[in-house]
Amino acid sequence: MQKQDNTHRRGFLGTLLGGAAAFGLSAIAAPFKSEAAEQLSKETVPAEQVFKNMKGKHRIVFDAAGFRSGAALAWTEAYLSSNNETGSPDAELNAVVVLRSIAIGMSLNDKMWEKYKLGELYKIEDPTAKAPAIRNLFSNIKTEELLEPSMAIDALQKRGTIVCVCSRALKGNSEHIAEKMGLKAEDVHADLLANILPDIHLVPSGVWAVGRAQEHGCAYTYAG
Repeated sequence: MQKQDNTHRRGFLGTLLGGAAAFGLSAIAAPFKSEAAEQLSKETVPAEQVFKNMKGKHRIVFDAAGFRSGAALAWTEAYLSSNNETGSPDAELNAVVVLRSIAIGMSLNDKMWEKYKLGELYKIEDPTAKAPAIRNLFSNIKTEELLEPSMAIDALQKRGTIVCVCSRALKGNSEHIAEKMGLKAEDVHADLLANILPDIHLVPSGVWAVGRAQEHGCAYTYAG
């Protein structure tokens, strides 16, 4: 029985690590690059304080490791609106969206989507152009795009939603982009760090943020 358990364990770990390596995400176990650590230290509101500042009576965190057509954003809007409909205004609500793994693409501005062909990389199609997206379809969106405007990152932020992006996944994605395009990983990493959308909080890791959110009373929802 022990031998069989060990075999299953090795198979599981092999699958997990193989998938991570395929997308350059082996960096999740690596130390931070200096520029990421420096960026974290310059945050206007330190990551730890973001969670301490939550005042809402009702709290939830959406854990997004993939795009899933923006499911984490759609569910956040549904959470806010359905609470409004049942008598709880936005002031009584705290919603946290944690972007990790490949979902970090949602945190980057249009310049990065065009420069690094992120639509092609992440297999995100612009429904209006019928081609890989060259702009972020999850923020400042149009009605004919992937999401309704009320589900866009910027619209949710205006309602008090906290959006976090994983520093380690950002590093891993940078390495993958650099490898595919023949660039220096450190240059891509610095570029992505400088082009995160406004008011998105860079956190030490996505799982760190998920854990902190739960410690501060957020119910957990896996958003794919």
